[in-house]
Amino acid sequence: MPHRRSTIYAIWACALALVAIGAVSLTEPATALPAAGQSQQTPGAALGSVVATIGVSSVSLVPQTPAMPSNGSFAYSARISLSRPADSVMARLKILNPSGKLMIQQTRIENNADTGTVIAAFERDMSDLQLSPGAYPVQLEVRIAQKGQIVQGTVEAELLVYDPKRPRLPVAICARVSGQPLADPKGRFVADPGQYTQVRDDVLEIAAWVVAQPDARITLAVSPLLLSEWSHIASGYELVGPEGTARIAADSPVPQAYGSTLALLGEALDTGRLELTTQGFSDPDLSALATHGMVQDVDIQYAKGLSATFSSVETTPSTGTIPAGGCLPPEAASTLARHGVEYVVVGQSCARFRRTKAAPGIYKLDGPPVRVLVADDALSQKVTGGDTTGQIREAFDRAIAPGLRGPLVVSCDVGPGAASARALIAAYDTLADQAWLRVDLTRALAARTPSSVAKLVNGKEDSPAPKGYWRDVKTARDWSQALTAALADSGSRSQIAEDDSLIAQCSAWAGPEGKWDLADRGRTYSATALRSARDVLSAVSLRVEAITLAGSSGEVPVTITNGGDAPLSIDVVATTSKGVSISGDQLRRVELSPKDNFVELPVSMPDALRGKLTVTVASAGVVLARKTVDVRASYLDRLAIIGAVVTALGVMLVFIIRRVRSAESTEGTNRG
Repeated sequence: MPHRRSTIYAIWACALALVAIGAVSLTEPATALPAAGQSQQTPGAALGSVVATIGVSSVSLVPQTPAMPSNGSFAYSARISLSRPADSVMARLKILNPSGKLMIQQTRIENNADTGTVIAAFERDMSDLQLSPGAYPVQLEVRIAQKGQIVQGTVEAELLVYDPKRPRLPVAICARVSGQPLADPKGRFVADPGQYTQVRDDVLEIAAWVVAQPDARITLAVSPLLLSEWSHIASGYELVGPEGTARIAADSPVPQAYGSTLALLGEALDTGRLELTTQGFSDPDLSALATHGMVQDVDIQYAKGLSATFSSVETTPSTGTIPAGGCLPPEAASTLARHGVEYVVVGQSCARFRRTKAAPGIYKLDGPPVRVLVADDALSQKVTGGDTTGQIREAFDRAIAPGLRGPLVVSCDVGPGAASARALIAAYDTLADQAWLRVDLTRALAARTPSSVAKLVNGKEDSPAPKGYWRDVKTARDWSQALTAALADSGSRSQIAEDDSLIAQCSAWAGPEGKWDLADRGRTYSATALRSARDVLSAVSLRVEAITLAGSSGEVPVTITNGGDAPLSIDVVATTSKGVSISGDQLRRVELSPKDNFVELPVSMPDALRGKLTVTVASAGVVLARKTVDVRASYLDRLAIIGAVVTALGVMLVFIIRRVRSAESTEGTNRG
């Protein structure tokens, strides 16, 4: 049964262009008009119709519905446009079985047809044929006689037949919305949010549609960083331009527009028919993080993402996620599970089932309690391209497939260079109108119990970042983590550096075309984070002097200077070589107040005169200072030990000599 729509969305659906799926074959005598053109997409045509040109006449074959139940009736109308009157127009409809055998044939003839459109209607009850689900070839033969000239051709289509007794195939539509930050690390906007509005407008359109359409169901994945920036704009912002910095007040049109978008998004979420997934804070490509040694950052990305989403829209997101790039690294699945993620939507190239690319459907993992929804790549591409006829055909093939059918998931990027919100809304209307499909939220599909086990596959970089980009980002991440670990009070300085380093991981820096045209702006964030961390941590210095111990053990004095104004908590690591050993733990946590701090390291040298001691000051694995010094034992102490050893050896030697002489004397006496 068709779904009710508001007027504006009905207009959008009617305005969709359709792709023709038939070809035209033309046989004509020597006096015939020019050959037929190919099938084409015609704006305003009904869903599933095929349009072609025969001679100079446009011919369309329009089905009543894109697919019919096996116990129902088919209904077609052929529309033949005439640029001048015709003596006769014949339209013959043939329906064949998959092997090509004729099953049904109907012929309509109109004599003395006037200029305009000739309509031929075809209809028949199909229940007596007991058709199996499938696609049946349809041929429309057209013959036009005009003043002794005859033009004829064939339009080819398909009759889609489904089993009405089978359960409807569940379908979910997912929209991934991401965009690069418009502000710089200081929070000033370097791109005008009043000019670059496509991402905001897409979210606004989807939210308005959900609120206005009672049966709407869609899953939305929005970058939490994007939501945070919109909230910032709504409260007023600074815009940097050629003439300086302008302050835009909160009651200005642009902030109000962003505030209205967030409010409408919240209203749509309250309906329960819009699902907002959990995403990483800056929406990073998780595969890129794994490839470049930063997969551990999935933890903090999702922790901050959850917080930022709640702060912006005052809503806790769902337990699903749709990562940028479409893949989830296998080693990140357990991390997501710890953050409450129960399902992930991935592309078909990102999962394997029995050593082959996983088919669309739902799977479980061997280990982490995360379900994997594998999206249908082909159907997703049809939705992105606005090919509604292709959408029906792709979904139909899945619906009639034998055996157990898994849910069907559509996953599309929305925004510049990707699908539009209108295309997704049109796709929803197209799919929801099919009696053999049931559109629902992704979380409802994920609630099914999967029986098959899939393996996750890390994605490949289709468009690598500029050389050195990820190296710079990793350096910034290492130092920002070191700053967070070192600052005794984890205040704004460490938080800002940490956020900047995470924003540098944003997948949107690749730009709409994936050419990384915005890489320099991403590098600005990593450079700012690195500079902020080094400004604090580079003020730490270390002083250790070579020492001679008074005995076999002693303490090495170490001076650590904190040249900054904030207390720090750092690690002091002592390592030794060549006979020197540490008494106690080699690593100790030390609190540094501003200026000089003194630490004593206990060492021992029971069997050596000289050795090496290396002292390292570090934070979260980042080395802040390191020095190696010589450690010597006292010579007097060593000489006393040597003297004692020599004396003992002498006593033993005298004892041995006496015993030997005694033995020789006894042996001589016995011989005498």
